[in-house]
Amino acid sequence: MSTSRPSTFATLNRRYLRISQYSVLEVRIYLDLKHVPWFTWEIISEIRPLIIPKLREEATKKKKQSSKDVIKTDKFEATIFLLPIKTRHEILSKSKTLTFPPSRSDDEEDLNIKPTLNTKYDGYTIWGKSLCIIAKPPLESGRNNGLEDWIQATQAGPTGGDEII
Repeated sequence: MSTSRPSTFATLNRRYLRISQYSVLEVRIYLDLKHVPWFTWEIISEIRPLIIPKLREEATKKKKQSSKDVIKTDKFEATIFLLPIKTRHEILSKSKTLTFPPSRSDDEEDLNIKPTLNTKYDGYTIWGKSLCIIAKPPLESGRNNGLEDWIQATQAGPTGGDEII
């Protein structure tokens, strides 16, 4: 699957993934600096079908600690796990539409007729946990094992740009 979005990733990324019509999940993507140019939206597209089952699995567990799932393909290796969100925030989506007035007869040419701009805001419910993804190329296996533990211990600090996916 090819997407036209530019690769605007850094070593620490925060994105919002829509998981239902009115719900989004905060996603934190951790990359090694040398892997930033390698990471693409296609990797997120391959991980996306695994997210809802992961949320259901974690919701049924009695433990507070999230389990780590390792995904290995020929394109990438990724570790995914959930962390609680400590801060409260809101996500709004803004959409603008232009409404053009009905055209008048040809005799009346009014050049000052302007379209009406309508702005609509949609709010989203943010899932109570954040999905963390640590991704690397398949040849880098086993090198960042301590990174997962460090992220869970510190529960990730401030992040880069926000974007709804």
